[in-house]
Amino acid sequence: MNPIDVKTFGDFLRYYETDLAYIQSFHKFLNGKITKEKFSSKEDGSFYRFLIEFRIIRNIVSGSTERLIDLTKEWCESKKGSEVDKFAEHIHGQGMTHGGIPRSLASKVLFLNNPWKILPMDSLARKALSESSNRYENFSSLLEEFRSKNESRIELLSQYAEPFVQEIENRYKEVKQIKIIRKNRLFDKLLWITGQS
Repeated sequence: MNPIDVKTFGDFLRYYETDLAYIQSFHKFLNGKITKEKFSSKEDGSFYRFLIEFRIIRNIVSGSTERLIDLTKEWCESKKGSEVDKFAEHIHGQGMTHGGIPRSLASKVLFLNNPWKILPMDSLARKALSESSNRYENFSSLLEEFRSKNESRIELLSQYAEPFVQEIENRYKEVKQIKIIRKNRLFDKLLWITGQS
């Protein structure tokens, strides 16, 4: 493995279980298996902890976490759970942000809903793709090019990761198509490391 792949693999291993915990909690909340109070608490795997770890709590007005949970649930239940740019505009229209249209926040929140398709968009990922418009639609199209160029590389990293993550994945059996999520988390980390280089 080259140095970028080693760093990608290390970051992936460091955050993978936490990512799965956030995804599982989100889907349990959407399916009524956990309450909004538990989901918005400061417990491991909660939405509040997700907002902090993914560095997006700063994008919303203080005290807006529960309102964002409500908006997200409504959005996902309306079958628009993959429409990142529109969701960002919707959040902005609710007066919950500090001014700008929160596209990074929207992509990260909707990643929880659809981790099989959506990769979070942030400044490092955009830098790796040379994407300057800050629109998820454009980011997504560049991401597909990046994905096709790096598919075999990610496949090898995913296979290499299997013995390290098998026990973790066994603890998250409720998460569907976990191998697709594994590859997407590796793609996300590769973007991050590439953006830092």
